[in-house]
Amino acid sequence: AGDFIGLSGDSGGSGGPHLHYEIRDAKTQHPINPYLFGLSIVDNVSPVINGLAVYPEHLSSVNGNESAEYFRLSNNKSDYSVNKGVIKVNGTVTFGISTFDRCENNNNKYGVNSIELFADNELIYSVLFDEFSYDETRSINSLIDYARYVNAKRRYVRTKIDEYNYLSLYEKKDGSVTLKEGDTVAMCFVVKDFFNNTSTLNFILVGDEPLMEYSVNQYNSDVYRVVGDTDYSIELDGLSAFFPKKAFFRFEYVQAFAVDTLKNIASDNAYVIGSMDIPLQKAAEIKIRPSKEFAFSDKLYVATVSDDGSFSSSIIRSKFAFSAASRASRPLFTVTTSYPFCFRNMICGFSRSISSSAQSIVPLFIVFLLFFFVFGCIFCPITGRFFFSHIFSCHLGSFLALG
Repeated sequence: AGDFIGLSGDSGGSGGPHLHYEIRDAKTQHPINPYLFGLSIVDNVSPVINGLAVYPEHLSSVNGNESAEYFRLSNNKSDYSVNKGVIKVNGTVTFGISTFDRCENNNNKYGVNSIELFADNELIYSVLFDEFSYDETRSINSLIDYARYVNAKRRYVRTKIDEYNYLSLYEKKDGSVTLKEGDTVAMCFVVKDFFNNTSTLNFILVGDEPLMEYSVNQYNSDVYRVVGDTDYSIELDGLSAFFPKKAFFRFEYVQAFAVDTLKNIASDNAYVIGSMDIPLQKAAEIKIRPSKEFAFSDKLYVATVSDDGSFSSSIIRSKFAFSAASRASRPLFTVTTSYPFCFRNMICGFSRSISSSAQSIVPLFIVFLLFFFVFGCIFCPITGRFFFSHIFSCHLGSFLALG
């Protein structure tokens, strides 16, 4: 009847009893695609391609715009094309593709096995999802168009490789093309599952005239250019933010400013730091200096605040360090964005009784909003899903649909 493997269970966030199945390299402990070990199923279904993105680089444009353009597609079975026909480009552009796999007699969505991009029949980008290192988990947020995922819940695999993205999945790393007015380049994405079922996306780039004016510096004094090759600090009145070397995957423009008040919240000072669509690679540290009146209270706390100003039920004291060298100086309230917590809409306050009700918190001395999204789970390209710990993992009874 076969060898005994293990007992079926129903722990975690599963939808029913299952047995977790995973194969790792004995030396590196990297999870490996189990289909490499002779598993065989019937799968004649090609991957689905449901979106194309084109990203202009500095002093470049797509269809007359300096921002990313997202295109709807048409298809004839596994052959896809852009609805708008040719795409006008000036300068250097990179690309993104939204794709997933299907399997016989199954409605689930799965990750694809490989993505290639050709420019005039020359391979310029290739990524293969066959082996993964847990040390590279955080870099998955750089593989995808993270801002698009946060704002539209759509995952695009990007052909641009950020300076501090060290994923080993890439096989060919130059995913950009440069056009001047009058040029024409035939582009083709080739997407495959493990069983070599293939879908293609063909589109034409036409060189456009340059824009009359570019937004060389569209940022004000409240935005800081954080480079990756050195530590960086932002200092505001009552607040400091420290970003270690390579905290981001590339240089980022980080907003940081104080505001007078927030909706439904009375406060002396409020701060906005960063943006929800910027992924962090390393932990950042925020230090807040409370007002003198409440600096040494034993009722200091930090809680999350929703966008409408209401408090969540989670009061998270333990994630913060409170220290003072002496009572002669005001202490610093230290916030460290340690994994795997996501810090968003943070509020620091003083209360006679800690409660989730805004009315019971009197008075509030500091409101602190931190919008960097520190991702606690990881995206699995093989399954097209997010996991908290496992990648290249599957369940007996369902792993045969990985494709």
